[in-house]
Amino acid sequence: MLSAGQRPVKKKLLGSIFYFDILASLVALAMASACLTLAVANRPGWIWNYKDSLGLGLFLCTTLAFILLRRRVSAQRMPWLRVCIAVSTVVAWVVLFRRWSGMWLGVGTMLLLFPLCLRSKTVLERPERKDIYRVLLVVSGLLFATILAESILRLIPELLSEDAYARVSLQAQLDQPWHVPHPYIGHLHNVEYLRRINARTSVKTFGSWPLARFDAWGFRNTEPWPERVDIIAVGDSLTYGLPVKDEQTWPGLLEQALAPRRVLNLGLISASPQQYLRIYETFGAKLSPKVVLVGLFLGNDLTDELAFDSWWRTERHEAYQETALKKGRSGVGGWLQKSYLYMLLNDLHDAYQSGQLLQKKAVRLTDGSRVRLGPRLLPPQTHLASPTQPAFALVLQALERLCTLATQHQTHCLVLLFPGKEEGVYFPLSGEGVDVAAPFLPELDKRGIAYFDLGPPFRQRAAAGEILFGEMDVHPNARGYALIAEEVLAHLKEHASRYGLD
Repeated sequence: MLSAGQRPVKKKLLGSIFYFDILASLVALAMASACLTLAVANRPGWIWNYKDSLGLGLFLCTTLAFILLRRRVSAQRMPWLRVCIAVSTVVAWVVLFRRWSGMWLGVGTMLLLFPLCLRSKTVLERPERKDIYRVLLVVSGLLFATILAESILRLIPELLSEDAYARVSLQAQLDQPWHVPHPYIGHLHNVEYLRRINARTSVKTFGSWPLARFDAWGFRNTEPWPERVDIIAVGDSLTYGLPVKDEQTWPGLLEQALAPRRVLNLGLISASPQQYLRIYETFGAKLSPKVVLVGLFLGNDLTDELAFDSWWRTERHEAYQETALKKGRSGVGGWLQKSYLYMLLNDLHDAYQSGQLLQKKAVRLTDGSRVRLGPRLLPPQTHLASPTQPAFALVLQALERLCTLATQHQTHCLVLLFPGKEEGVYFPLSGEGVDVAAPFLPELDKRGIAYFDLGPPFRQRAAAGEILFGEMDVHPNARGYALIAEEVLAHLKEHASRYGLD
């Protein structure tokens, strides 16, 4: 029990502690503990360096300085000390931004803003009504600014960076019921959803899903299927033909050029090479085609192959697309994935981490037009396109099994290597090209798998000034699909006797 002399001492001590002191100290302690934990954690690639020490040190020093010098700061007629502390805090926050996402920095900032409204109150004083109004004003101001920024980005999505726009488009795709589960293939197109798109009955679609013909399985063909076809095309959305019309897809253009020969389009959106094999095995082999064309797009086939293999090795209690595409979409994280502002801040964070924050990636063509590129979509694919990576082996295994199965049915197999917008086509024009397909070519030769690399003709046309992709889309435009059909047709005609098409 405190004596009478001790009570004034305690009261004086508590009277010198402000609300800001307590919360700022807790935030600083949490930040320091988390940074130090990450620094000593045994995690590959997480290297602590002088920038981390500088950011953490500045943050702790400025927080402590504001606590100790608050009275002097408030008494200054010219707020030089306040400006100095504020600038140091901003610098510390920017340096720490390379380690922390915008969400966590935003939470920390809000926690520090609240007690700033009460910086003149000690823990012995109750907040007055005007203090509560200040807090509400700060909260409402931040909320209004966030809603305004989100609204502007949704009205003018061109303000987003290339990478953020690509992620927003993908997220919009995930929110649509475009797929149905399949126990062996993983998923197929949702025919009812495709019918609603064709009917245009208030369906909100991602990107520009075109009006399309489709069969009972949701593939882009007319019905009924013929008993036999000459060519079957398997692949993902680049074979399906997003976002162009039926007559502009490369399988559709091939069929027009080879009439009366039949070309069947078995392209499945968001499919992986292992699914290409299963689609051919389930639907195509019995039609005895002379050629099966395998559209390989390494811009996402490597990651998709890993996702499908992981799903297939599990007990598969949930459909493949629900497992692969909804990963990380639960809770607050899933809600934030739908925010344009969050996607932009997240991309800025990634850009800062990779040292590309102020680098604008665009290529100016001969006609003066510009093609916007997303440089941070490329590194994950180039990392996986290595013989030491499991995804690399899985893709080759799927292609080898597909071609072996085709040979057993007296069918020729030809792998088409589609170039990506960034690594395969336009980055080489700026001197930074990375050919993701290059490591696969000797491995395909070693296994005796026939292939046709479409990268060179795409780069040649791009160098001549042609725009072959959508401005902010990974899919080719109508001109790009026409180039695929033109090159594949020339190849098939040149080797018509080998493929039995003479």
